[in-house]
Amino acid sequence: MTRTNIGGPSVMLVDLLTGLDSLEFKQVVVRGTPHDDEGDYFAPRDLAAEVVTLGALRRRVGGLSELRSLFELVRVLRRLQPDIVHTHMAKAGVLGRLAAILSRVPIRVHTYHGHLLHGYFSPIVTRLVTLTERMLGRFTDWHLVVGSQTRDDLCAADVVDESRSTVIVPAAPLIEPRDKYEACRQLGVPSDRPLVGFVGRLTAIKRPDRFLALAATRTDTHFVFVGDGPLRGAVANQARALPNVTLVGW
Repeated sequence: MTRTNIGGPSVMLVDLLTGLDSLEFKQVVVRGTPHDDEGDYFAPRDLAAEVVTLGALRRRVGGLSELRSLFELVRVLRRLQPDIVHTHMAKAGVLGRLAAILSRVPIRVHTYHGHLLHGYFSPIVTRLVTLTERMLGRFTDWHLVVGSQTRDDLCAADVVDESRSTVIVPAAPLIEPRDKYEACRQLGVPSDRPLVGFVGRLTAIKRPDRFLALAATRTDTHFVFVGDGPLRGAVANQARALPNVTLVGW
């Protein structure tokens, strides 16, 4: 995994680590480091798995760091000799699968929590990303894809073969229901009207602007942002003009 910041991929990975029988499966997590302004989802958890942290494996793209990460991944995989390599997130998906191919790991699995086929880069870079993913897809035994629309996009781009893929949905542990009025009081939101929640990173690809636009048209409903991210300041500024919007962070 590229980095274990607070977000959906990290949550899913922890669920996998805790859900598999540690007596039957030996699990090792190879991860990069979160950004300085990000929380580490692994930090407060005692995981039943060895965790290997690679300092060179970071979200930002840079030629030398990518080569260093690839060499480190190959070294780790040759030491571990795993039966399966399961990669998450874009950069770790590319470097991890390349390292698995070079290390002759028998089974290679990748999870797409989303994709970079549009909305992130210039057309030239997007084309290069698509070609890279398409090539690696030929050497991937199985793809797990979060959401049917994401798989449709990947299949249309000839990145994923539908016959070697499974659509999954993000799961969440069951929690004890809380008293509605007490929960609203703690959040500082009204309890006498419908509540609509946005839970996730406040970043452009998540389109918090659409949530704000909806809130502006439904003054009879209260809207709550749960999350943080680079657009926190911009969202907060726009929300000041909307009395039916609350930001609570994480």
